[in-house]
Amino acid sequence: MKQPELGNKITELRKGLSMTQEELSNQTGISTRTIQRIENGTVVPRLVTIKLLSETLDYDLNRAVTNDRIDKTIVFFIHLSSMFLFILFPIIVLIWNNSISKTIIIEAKRAINFQE
Repeated sequence: MKQPELGNKITELRKGLSMTQEELSNQTGISTRTIQRIENGTVVPRLVTIKLLSETLDYDLNRAVTNDRIDKTIVFFIHLSSMFLFILFPIIVLIWNNSISKTIIIEAKRAINFQE
């Protein structure tokens, strides 16, 4: 989850619990100013801060952050598989066809010269 999205999610969860930033600050021990900065997307919270917010808001923010990393990994492997399909596969076919062509030429020469 990107920083602005994380801040928006925290704001949404806090408001869903009818909680002010000051109340969230008192329950977590995180300063009100830090909560404001996280919600505005100007600060990237540390994992400890995310854990405190998760516990107070009763939502697994770690899972949301981890899902973004998983999505990036999936995209990487999709790109990697397309690279195989469009780059490596034609090279393999070309090399394979080249070796078959050499075999056909050798066999054709043997047939023309009546050699076994």
